[in-house]
Amino acid sequence: MQKSKINATSISIAIRQTVAEWLRADTVQRVEQIGSGGCYDFADDVVKLLGFGGDERDITIVTEGFWKLDPDEEDARISWTADLDLWRKAGEPVPVDIPTEELEDLLGSATHIWFHVEGKHFDAEAPDGVDHALHLPFFSRQINGLRKELQERGTVLN
Repeated sequence: MQKSKINATSISIAIRQTVAEWLRADTVQRVEQIGSGGCYDFADDVVKLLGFGGDERDITIVTEGFWKLDPDEEDARISWTADLDLWRKAGEPVPVDIPTEELEDLLGSATHIWFHVEGKHFDAEAPDGVDHALHLPFFSRQINGLRKELQERGTVLN
């Protein structure tokens, strides 16, 4: 039996089915919880549902590519920062109003896994895909939370 090509429609269907199964099995109570530690297992379940064998080239599972180790940090557990240059080179709308170091640290600690198919980014909360990874609800919440925190601390945003 030949596998069907993975495309935006098939990934969207697989994500919706996997979300429904996770909710039914009480693995999570809300979809947002998947991104709080469950995104790797969720992606694995989606991949299994799609019958992905690892040699297809029409799907990209995005994970460590946008992060880098902080050479100044001695503790390897907290040494990840976002590589904003890579985010920008990928065409991501990196916020310019947030201080660079704050944003690098936030995105570095907010690692996430998602799918990139046919130019769109997909995860449990964005089964229809979005044009930019930073527009995934997972990242939008992190960025908006940082903005709010900075404002409460009295930090002037650019």
